[in-house]
Amino acid sequence: MIRAADKMFLPAPASRIWDHAWSLWRALMAAISGRYRPELHYMRGPGPKWREKQIRAEDDGQTYCPSCNVAMVLERVAPKLGPLPELRTYKCLKCGNVVSYEIER
Repeated sequence: MIRAADKMFLPAPASRIWDHAWSLWRALMAAISGRYRPELHYMRGPGPKWREKQIRAEDDGQTYCPSCNVAMVLERVAPKLGPLPELRTYKCLKCGNVVSYEIER
């Protein structure tokens, strides 16, 4: 790398060529890399997919798989027996996840 002190010993045309090459290099690097703008990468809260999942889960009464978010099918219902609550078991056909819920009536 040529420093300012070294440029004193270069002939005038070489010095201008070096200055021009250096300014082109800086412009190229600035165009390629750009500046880091953290506001473009900052997550400001739940996005539209999260809201869609929450609204859908509240509205239709359907049970969705917690891992893949696909509607689960009712696999088994164990009726209420004495002090025990009704137990509903759902299965995800996509990933095989099984979830059971107690239903108090």
